Amino acid sequence: MFRTPLAPLGLLAAISACGGPPPAPTTPTPSAEAAPPAAASRSRRARSDEGEAQEFPLGREVAVSGTGVRFQPPRGSQRSALGSTFIHPRRRIQIVIAAAEGDLSIHEQFLGGLQGEADEETSEELTLDGAESTLVVDRMTQGEAELERVWLVSRRGTRSVALMAVYAAEQSDTLRGLLRASLQTAHFDERTPLDPESAVGWRLPPVEGLSLVRTASTSLSYSPTGSPPPPGSTAPALFVMPLPFQVPPAQRDAVCPQVLAQLVSLPESVERESGRVDAGEVQGCDLTASLEDPALATYAALVFRGEGAFMIGGTVAAESSSPWIERFRAAARSVEPMTRTPAETEAAELEAAEAGADDDDDVEAEQAPSAFESRRPARAPRRARRPVDEEEEEAQE
Repeated sequence: MFRTPLAPLGLLAAISACGGPPPAPTTPTPSAEAAPPAAASRSRRARSDEGEAQEFPLGREVAVSGTGVRFQPPRGSQRSALGSTFIHPRRRIQIVIAAAEGDLSIHEQFLGGLQGEADEETSEELTLDGAESTLVVDRMTQGEAELERVWLVSRRGTRSVALMAVYAAEQSDTLRGLLRASLQTAHFDERTPLDPESAVGWRLPPVEGLSLVRTASTSLSYSPTGSPPPPGSTAPALFVMPLPFQVPPAQRDAVCPQVLAQLVSLPESVERESGRVDAGEVQGCDLTASLEDPALATYAALVFRGEGAFMIGGTVAAESSSPWIERFRAAARSVEPMTRTPAETEAAELEAAEAGADDDDDVEAEQAPSAFESRRPARAPRRARRPVDEEEEEAQE
């Protein structure tokens, strides 16, 4: 019914492909952790399929909030409005990171969600950071665009992680080696508790009768017990899925019903009631429907707040639909950004400034700016700071 968190990376891959990666965010996402000095300014040598060797610089090692994952994105990458997504505006790269806790079926969902209908180019099994891993390069078509993806899935203990990079297939000779090298710097600590709200960068106020499920990082899921509902369950369930695209405010009313219809798969025979979401900073559209076998009352919404776009979905047994549908409606109208601490704000500003400096250093090696890049907002002046290693020495003392 919902094209939703069961295969989160597959959904993100398909959606992010529509129109390419999103523009750079106006405000950096919180909780960007400064990397150790030893991880700074490293470069990896990558080879294209034709065997031509090129030097591709990778940036500082970064921590992906709420996932326990660290890796080195390409130099000049920035966090998007979603905490677990990185973009490189000049090279039009998008990297999505996900983590989940559970048995092997979770790992299989990651693999299945990523594979989808893409045409595989290469696949290899390897061990990274002591974890059994699969590294794949494949291609997929979205509309008139042909995309290439490099993705990695790793598992250790009961933790599975996935990293996926998406870019235009025509840039394969330049970017494939770069992204293979970047994803292979990934390592993760399976002892770190998953924090979906930090990973997503957004949250809901408490929803009566529901608790946050803390077994996956790509979306916010809620159930009565705080555990994933079993297949076929008719117990109340709610999820919030961040969508990695941006729609100009003037176009949202027009495109909202169309996009929501693509996200929710309902038989044509099912009656539905459509509405508009107008709750101050939260705008969008929603619908309710009743399904049979099993008998479920369904709620779905596409909402926008600031630059963020979100899908909200809720289901409950039809006989218990009241008051759950109203609770789902209220939740859709209350999506809010995570509050960040002063330290997180400072770290995010530093990361954005360094990404800007890296972009400037890389101009001669890049192609002419595209229309995509021209939409980037002006950067704030970079503040004078002491070298990072001096600050860390002082902190250790």
